[in-house]
Amino acid sequence: MNLTFIRKCGLIALGLVYIWLIIVTFSHPFIGVYAKLDDDDWRVSYALNGGVGADFHIQKGDRLIEVNGQPATTHFYLQKWGKLEQAENVLLERDGHYHFVYLTSGEPHHLYDVLPVVSTIFLLFIAQFLYRRRGASTAIVQLSLLFLSISLVYISYGASIRGDIVGRWLMYSGIMILPILFLQFICSFIQEKSSIKLPMQHIKWLYGSLIICLVVKWMYLLTQWSYASTQFDDMITYLFFAFVIGVTLIYITRLYLRFRHERSYFSSVVFIVFVIVSIAAIPVIGLSFIPHLMGLPPLVPPLVAGWIAIMMLLVFALLTMHYQLNDIGVILRRLFVHVLIAMVPSALILGWYGVVFVQEGPFSYQFFTYLFMVFVITAITHTLDYYVNKLEAVLIPRKHKLHHALIVIAERLGQHQHQDEWYTRILPLIVKALDADGVALVRKDHLGTIEMSIEGDVDQEKVERQLKASHFRHHHYFWYEINLRADSIYYVVIVRKSTKAKLNHEEDKWMQQVITYLSLSLNHIYHVQTLRTQLSGYTDRNSELRQSIERHVMGDLFDMDEQERSRFSAEIQKRVMRLLHDVTVALEESLHSADTELSKEMHKIVLVEVKESIFEVNSQLQHLCQTLKPTLLKTAGFANALRQWIEREFTDRTKVILHVDEPSLVLDVQTEDWVTGVFRISQLLLYNGKVNGYATELQLQINVHDGHAHIVYRDNGIGFHYDMNEVVIEEYTFKQLRNRVTMLDGKFVSTQYPDQIGSFIQVNVPLSSEKQSEYAMSGNASAK
Repeated sequence: MNLTFIRKCGLIALGLVYIWLIIVTFSHPFIGVYAKLDDDDWRVSYALNGGVGADFHIQKGDRLIEVNGQPATTHFYLQKWGKLEQAENVLLERDGHYHFVYLTSGEPHHLYDVLPVVSTIFLLFIAQFLYRRRGASTAIVQLSLLFLSISLVYISYGASIRGDIVGRWLMYSGIMILPILFLQFICSFIQEKSSIKLPMQHIKWLYGSLIICLVVKWMYLLTQWSYASTQFDDMITYLFFAFVIGVTLIYITRLYLRFRHERSYFSSVVFIVFVIVSIAAIPVIGLSFIPHLMGLPPLVPPLVAGWIAIMMLLVFALLTMHYQLNDIGVILRRLFVHVLIAMVPSALILGWYGVVFVQEGPFSYQFFTYLFMVFVITAITHTLDYYVNKLEAVLIPRKHKLHHALIVIAERLGQHQHQDEWYTRILPLIVKALDADGVALVRKDHLGTIEMSIEGDVDQEKVERQLKASHFRHHHYFWYEINLRADSIYYVVIVRKSTKAKLNHEEDKWMQQVITYLSLSLNHIYHVQTLRTQLSGYTDRNSELRQSIERHVMGDLFDMDEQERSRFSAEIQKRVMRLLHDVTVALEESLHSADTELSKEMHKIVLVEVKESIFEVNSQLQHLCQTLKPTLLKTAGFANALRQWIEREFTDRTKVILHVDEPSLVLDVQTEDWVTGVFRISQLLLYNGKVNGYATELQLQINVHDGHAHIVYRDNGIGFHYDMNEVVIEEYTFKQLRNRVTMLDGKFVSTQYPDQIGSFIQVNVPLSSEKQSEYAMSGNASAK
């Protein structure tokens, strides 16, 4: 058994219940006489206005003797509810006199018969409308169920007041269900519109209590002591309704207090929701439920008071389907304006009715009639735009045709960016929309030259004569000027030679809108053409500068490459080829000594020198490889790799003093590119001091603090005349040094002393960003 089958069975059962309730409502007139048991006698407590009992002047205090020819004490509905219902005649005693009253049915009463059915139809339509447009919204489904429950209460009202057991059970059960469904809807509504997850466990407890009450209610309705529990049942039902409404208001108040500082706009919206809930619930409770509990007739019929709640729920329905929570202010302002507009004609209609059809009635009847008229007119004015747009093709076909043509013209103007493209696409649409004989687009430049694009039957010579003579008034030719920011002037000429030649007000207004679109499109095209012309001029003027910059950059790259090749060649000649030459000379001497038969000791000495020379060649090659690609940075660490390079590089009398702060692990944990960059900077500083500065003592100090690596270099050489912060530096080594520092986002803090011999350079390089947190943690740990 699938869910669809269960849903269909439920709808069929619900339909049968509706049919039964309607049959009960219209089969018996509403008598509206309430009685109390007084010393085994049933006496009338009150008769509701609008009921058959009040129409036949049954009064408070009358003693009921017989109902339908049987003793009043045996009447089913008096025993069950203390109501005189479904009776054809009644014998009563008043002031010692007996009166026999025939309770004949008249016309259906507008309040007790017509209003419940009309309200039910309206509520079922709203429920079905919301359910079909539910989408993925849980709040809309719950709101649809809420309207369905209200419709069940309304349709049950007519049967309930006539004493029907099913109608009474459904009506009072519905009254208890409504506030719980409303609270659940409010929670879902706020969650969907504000993305705030709200606790909903208390709703489960309310549903549990409701189920228990419904079971108990049905049990005692089927027993003989129903009358004794009627007042108690009414009190429990109304108090439960008021209690859940109070819980809802407290819940909304807690939301307001919770978010009044974090989300100021949300808190104001929650306050508005609080006001709406109060307006919806207080009239029903105060004007209908409380008087009934006091044994008095309601001040306002509950069906009428319930429409105030229905109007508030319609506001939520509109918000749920089309707007966000923060649009509630806009909706309320629009509704307020429409209500103000509706109040005047409603007052005029009610006043005219009172003057023409002089009829006295209770103030509450007139007041709620006025409110109903305000509601109907407000609903019509609020939804007027929607229905006018839907029915425009039927009600105003000419306007609909022009509006559709205007939309097509706007789309085609946006698709084409050249005049020649959309002349042929736009002009036929204008001819068809206006039923014109022809349309011409005329252009006149500052030299007086006239160009024309024609669609349909247009006399070109007549158009040119009118333009040259500036005669734009003609009974067949209608001129419209296009405003452009250009030297040329454009006109659109509409030609109509039929009997209905003149354009009416609606067609003229439509043509003005088309001219506005054409003006925007032509201005856009001219603006694009102007920008293209300017861009082409800028490109031509900057072409030579761009080529010069490219040649300069390429020249610098080639120069740097050639210098690097020369340096590498010189290193090979100095470190390797000279040693190989010495090995060759030693071998030649060994061969010569073999010819002269020298001693074996001499051969041994020569071979040892050859071995040492070959070992030196290998060491020098290894040193060059480490210089080009320092693999020791990964295996031995930064400090050890730099020391080994210095030992191999400075084997002459140059003295190098190296100091790296311990522990050097801070340098080693940086990224590979960062470590290699600092290593190259150190190489360039020391190499420059030896080769270009002719220094005999070099000092290099590297320490880490404040998230930076501080590199300090000193020597006793001849110094240098470059400012490392200058834009242009010609010397190759200093170019390389500055580029390396820039790549690591470092900077030169200071350079050489102006009044001292030698060089002094200080470079600050920030640690790599992804290792900053690790460095900070290691620094805190070491401090502890």
